[in-house]
Amino acid sequence: MDFGIFILAQQRGYHQTSQQVINNSIEQTVAAEQAGFGNAWYAEHHFNNYSLSPSPLMMVAHMAAKTTRIRLGTAVCILPLYQPARFLAEVGFVDTVSNGRLDLGVGSGYQEFEFERFGVKIADATAIYNEFLDILPKGLTQKIFEYEDVRLSFDAEALEAIAQLALDRKIGARGLRLIMEELMLDLMYQLPSTSGVKECLISKEVVLNKVNPLTLLEKAG
Repeated sequence: MDFGIFILAQQRGYHQTSQQVINNSIEQTVAAEQAGFGNAWYAEHHFNNYSLSPSPLMMVAHMAAKTTRIRLGTAVCILPLYQPARFLAEVGFVDTVSNGRLDLGVGSGYQEFEFERFGVKIADATAIYNEFLDILPKGLTQKIFEYEDVRLSFDAEALEAIAQLALDRKIGARGLRLIMEELMLDLMYQLPSTSGVKECLISKEVVLNKVNPLTLLEKAG
């Protein structure tokens, strides 16, 4: 069994400054490693004090310099709010500076006001998310690739340098894991519980071979 902590970085009242909230998150991660926890996870939210963590990848990069053993995860990166080429480059960078301790959690998001302020329609979230899931394995394993779909597209030349960065630093070779948050209703209703967001921990091999997550859940159950 693996124990970890989830850090929301919530500002519970204006008696707390943003500096205090973020410093507490940093201190909690250091304390978790000292206490023997296996991983620490960081949220992503925007435009309210529910969470003062707008970039879990930045938190992972910062905490990688302050810890040595604990795995560091994003819970979750809201993919429809990202530009795919930049996202791939930042994942490669964070995996490198963390010496392979990154657990990459991705999701489609659910807060409509966050989407509105980024100029993204929440109605498109699932479709954009699914296109990202096609892009991620390619970007993390191939030197050159191109992609074109309804909402996301770019040519091979544009991604060559970014993909090379990922290959040079052997993304996944030291244990990069991908967490996929699945929000499609047909999948949700096939799972044992239909309440809340469903997440499935999947190895890099499962992602590349497109194994159905339900198969894993059935075996685990």
